[in-house]
Amino acid sequence: MNTAVGPVVLPAPRAGRGLGELAARLRGWPARVPRAAWACALVMLANGLAWSLITPPFEVPDENAHYAYVAQVAERGTVPRIVQPQALLSPLEDSTLGSVLFFQIVGQRSNPSPMSELQQRSVEEVERSHLSRLGDGDA
Repeated sequence: MNTAVGPVVLPAPRAGRGLGELAARLRGWPARVPRAAWACALVMLANGLAWSLITPPFEVPDENAHYAYVAQVAERGTVPRIVQPQALLSPLEDSTLGSVLFFQIVGQRSNPSPMSELQQRSVEEVERSHLSRLGDGDA
């Protein structure tokens, strides 16, 4: 007995079909993917890996907003509400980024990442100040 669904005729369910048949059908799926698709996937993976290794952490203009978004989801379990224009980060994040001159060097290729001993002490001083980690939720 077959079950008609529009112009497609599906075979009727038989006893004995189950996980074994599903596993057998899934076992051969990589061979059915065209080589061009595998090549595209490999190029995309290499591109993403290259960008993640070439770009220093927090050296792009909106990286702190992405970090604040993920931090709120991880710490509070809620998605930040979107309010235009974007609000500032938490006092702790703003002070930490300011202590390493983030806002003066971000996006400028001539300025290297600052991590001198003096700047490390500046970051540690901000950490000791116990500023609030909570922003206003508008990241």
